[in-house]
Amino acid sequence: MTFYVEIIRHTPSGVWLLLVYCLYAAISQLRVRQVRPLTVLIVPAIFGCLAVARGLQGSHAPIFWLGCFTGLVLAWSALLMTRPVSQHLRNGRLQTGRDFFAALLIPMTFIGHYITGVLQALEPGALLTSQAQFMMAVLITLPATYMGTRAAGYLRNKAQSVVRTDAIEPAVS
Repeated sequence: MTFYVEIIRHTPSGVWLLLVYCLYAAISQLRVRQVRPLTVLIVPAIFGCLAVARGLQGSHAPIFWLGCFTGLVLAWSALLMTRPVSQHLRNGRLQTGRDFFAALLIPMTFIGHYITGVLQALEPGALLTSQAQFMMAVLITLPATYMGTRAAGYLRNKAQSVVRTDAIEPAVS
């Protein structure tokens, strides 16, 4: 038990602030909301930075690239299954629908990166195994691709609303 307390105690405070923001972002995905268009780029930007940072640390063995490909396929599959919807409003804001996959993906990504960081600090050799390389590649590719492509889809055509506007519930004030 003291082992876990030591890990938590040695975690930088900025990581806990990031956890709070990730939980806030995840909970906000569970409701219909009206946001400024650039707001939808915050979480993809965070995940993109994490992906680049982790990608630069990888060994880039063939198993790493297989993991990246798997993450891309999973992200595109999730996008095709969930089909996040948005509607551009006259006031310049964007109304987004609920996205339960994103609400689950955001905290799971944080947990995955936290565990990877702890493993890197405690046992760096553990991340050099082929299984760890594969999982790390999936971990960095799936959320960055899903959230980035979803945000691009939200922003792609401001003049035209998404065809499936019937899937968006009215925002509650």
